[in-house]
Amino acid sequence: MSVFICFDIGGTKSHIALYKKKLNSYKLLYSASKQTIKGKRGLKNTLTFLFSNCLAFVIQHNYELDNSIYISMIGDFGLDTVLKQGSASNICAFEGEFDDVCLADFFSDCFASNYKLYIVNDALAQCCGGYYVYNQSKRENFKSVISYLGLGTGLGGAFAEFKKEKGLSFFTDGHVSRVQMKSRLTNSNITAEEVLSAHYFKSIGVLDVKNFLSQANYSQHTRAQLNLLGAHFCDLVDLLFGNITTYHASWAKKDIVKIKQTSLLLIGGSIGVSELTKPFLYDIYFPYLNQTYSNIEIYLITNSFNCATLGAYLYFL
Repeated sequence: MSVFICFDIGGTKSHIALYKKKLNSYKLLYSASKQTIKGKRGLKNTLTFLFSNCLAFVIQHNYELDNSIYISMIGDFGLDTVLKQGSASNICAFEGEFDDVCLADFFSDCFASNYKLYIVNDALAQCCGGYYVYNQSKRENFKSVISYLGLGTGLGGAFAEFKKEKGLSFFTDGHVSRVQMKSRLTNSNITAEEVLSAHYFKSIGVLDVKNFLSQANYSQHTRAQLNLLGAHFCDLVDLLFGNITTYHASWAKKDIVKIKQTSLLLIGGSIGVSELTKPFLYDIYFPYLNQTYSNIEIYLITNSFNCATLGAYLYFL
């Protein structure tokens, strides 16, 4: 029985999954996660640890392993898989460590050379995996334009058209993190990532987001700061789906207009779908979107790990 391996590499955790194709669906056979250790050496150790344990499972069960590995990876890179400067800061041990690194070469050092590597940006993988899961639960309910927003260690984005003959066709570079916004906290010009990711919590002095949000009581000042998560999300939605077209310098106007035709909004990421952030995020933006953009269906990717790993494979179909 042929099986294949997928990775999802994030700023906080890295994941591995082993899948088997079954007709038009996929069965998860094995999965594991490990804290992402910052830096080249740390990341390599993380990946080789996950990989060796997965291989042991494959041998134990006498599976036939495909010689391709599918990798969902943070950062900005093209077909040459060379990371653009500053785009992988969430996994760096020091500033600029992964600048201009060729991911194909880096991952080849982590795994045996006989594996063929398929590497895709993590937001694109999440979008593919999320749309697959959406269609599993709502068959034949096809959407023409799909947007993905992932709020986690950073802010990821992806935009795609769906065509029955070709599947998802992505447009723009997807880097919604660079969208220019106005901060409700300081009234200064900022990027969307600064207020819709773990970066926002750091800016208000919170380093352990999960532990902080687990507190039962917040001061009035803290609650007001947290509520800005939902308010800033509504501001981003207005830029993406409203009438403004001048919020992203590197996107073509025709693509910005196409984004405004979105009929399905996929939301993922550890912050984006967390029950702990729900009162300050989902409970604020959901009624606003329903009222202002009633043509857009919202779908939460609750198992973002499986969507990202499987999405890395689905992207290359």
